[in-house]
Amino acid sequence: MDHGDHSGHNMPSMAQKCTMHMLFNWQVEDTCVVFRSWHISNWLGMVMSCLAIILIALGYEWTKHKLALYDRRVAASLFPARTSPSRTSSGMSSPTQDSPTYPIGYVVGIPPTARLVRATGYALSVFISFFLMLVFMTYNGYLILATVVGAGVGHYVYNQDMEPLSVLNPALSSSSLACH
Repeated sequence: MDHGDHSGHNMPSMAQKCTMHMLFNWQVEDTCVVFRSWHISNWLGMVMSCLAIILIALGYEWTKHKLALYDRRVAASLFPARTSPSRTSSGMSSPTQDSPTYPIGYVVGIPPTARLVRATGYALSVFISFFLMLVFMTYNGYLILATVVGAGVGHYVYNQDMEPLSVLNPALSSSSLACH
C-alpha cells in the first residue's frame, strides 16, 4: 500500500508554495510579496496587496515631503536672527527681501537634534524605497502597477509647490528618480 501519494487530498498541513519569476508576469496565485508570510493565493489577496503597496508608495512620498518641509524649517532657523521669515502660499517660511543672501556652497552646522531627526527620516525613506524596489523585483505586473500608481498619486498629492530656481538651475536641485 502506497501512502506517499496525496495528490488528491487538500491537506491543511501542506505549506503553500511561493513562486518566483525572473520575467514579467501577471500571476495571482502563489505570489509572495517580499516575505513568505505575505502570500497571495487569490484575487482578493492580490487586490488587498495592491492597495497596501499603493499606501506604502504614498507613505514614501509623504515621508519625502515631510523631510523637505523639515529641512526648510531647519534651514530657515539657521539664518541669522535679523532675518524674519515670511509665509508663502503653501505655509512655508521663506526669507524676506532684507534677508542676507548667502553664496552657493555656504555651509552651516546643523544642531544634533535636527541631525538626528533628519538621519532618522532619511533612514526611513531608504527603507521604504528599498522595500518598494523589492516589490518591483517580483516582476508581477499588478504589483508593479500598484507601486507606480502609489508613487504617482503621492507625487501629485504631496508635491504641490515648486522651487523655480531649482528647476531652472539643475545644479541646485536634489530631485532624482533613484531609489532614494
